[in-house]
Amino acid sequence: MKNAIFLYFILALISCQDKSTSSAESVEPEDMPVTIEITKALLNPQKEILLSELADSVSYIPLETKDECLLRNYPFYSFSPRYIAYLNYCFDWSGKFLFKVGNLGQGPGEEPADIISQITYSGDNFYTLGQKIIEYDSLSFFTGKERSLFSVNKSEFVITNKNLANIVAFNSSKDKLLLYNFPDTVFVMNKNLEFVSKHFVMPWHKNRVSHFLSWDGPYDRFMTNYKEDVLFYNYFRDTVFQVSGAEFSPRWIIKFDELKLPDDALYKFEELFDIAFKDYQGGQLDNTPLAKLMDHKYSVSNVYESNNYVFITAGEIIAFRPLRKVPASPAILICYDKKKKKIKSTVKIKDDLTGYPNFFMRCGLVGEKMIDFFWPYEQEEWLKEKAKTDPRFSRFAGRDFSEDNPIVIVVHLKK
Repeated sequence: MKNAIFLYFILALISCQDKSTSSAESVEPEDMPVTIEITKALLNPQKEILLSELADSVSYIPLETKDECLLRNYPFYSFSPRYIAYLNYCFDWSGKFLFKVGNLGQGPGEEPADIISQITYSGDNFYTLGQKIIEYDSLSFFTGKERSLFSVNKSEFVITNKNLANIVAFNSSKDKLLLYNFPDTVFVMNKNLEFVSKHFVMPWHKNRVSHFLSWDGPYDRFMTNYKEDVLFYNYFRDTVFQVSGAEFSPRWIIKFDELKLPDDALYKFEELFDIAFKDYQGGQLDNTPLAKLMDHKYSVSNVYESNNYVFITAGEIIAFRPLRKVPASPAILICYDKKKKKIKSTVKIKDDLTGYPNFFMRCGLVGEKMIDFFWPYEQEEWLKEKAKTDPRFSRFAGRDFSEDNPIVIVVHLKK
């Protein structure tokens, strides 16, 4: 019983939820890392900002719908300059279905887990992550390379001496694969699928922070892409690292000292959770020490970077929010102008370019494009109204959306 409620607690724990440039070249600060102070932005976000302040156009890409690529409502998207991937279904940027990468099963090149939830593209190869890492070529054929994540060979023992059972992020940089095993370590793997190095996320002697504590937002990203590199957000140190191959360099420091989780909420979580479990049984969850430490603090869920901006999404923390029947707080989007060194924040982006009612960059950035998506049946009335007045939406006139795959929203940032 306690284990079941423990898992429920964890899933419910944190719910958030002046010169300008006209150049398309990236604005690069001279000295890294640069500190971005976001306290005021968290406490005083604007009610809304106009999308036209950031972007000059919006595109809508319906993902092709046919029997071999009918998608289910899982929040497992990944985007690269070449592909849109939903689970292991790959589409091009016109929305055309191309192929599935990998299959479930027990044989060579097959994933024994119930689902392939993470995929990355590096060089000319795809890599899928489940109970195994498997390499496929650019046409999705198995190359013969695969390995289990539940064993290490003798030469790798100094890199990792444990099973990688809690990988929450999977990405690639240059010729390396990156695996974040929450909470303590990012492991680096070469293209031969061998572990070659590791990066500690937190002080090693404090790794009892709990392998159970994790964020529950389906669109949280510990790793995002910036040009040819990866940005890794280490929330224990409030630092964004630029990862180039196997090299980790601090790039941005996210500063919100008074509003961040205190160390005890992180490093004594298991101990405090046991107390919270007893307080829950006694009807005292509102007064449990963990709630007092965590309530009304803030967590950063994503950090993205474009040529001109750093985008940060964050939310207010209420411990055990659903169990305490506390309504959800809106996510906050913070925009840091790299050139002007100015910040604006908002809880809503008003689409004054196409009128879409619920835009928020849930899927982050790909190059200079902000990405979101929606299921057509959720916005059926809006699509049919747009079809009457906007030729770009004429394909949606009189359509039955009940079985359609999602539509990807691509917002093109100003140069």
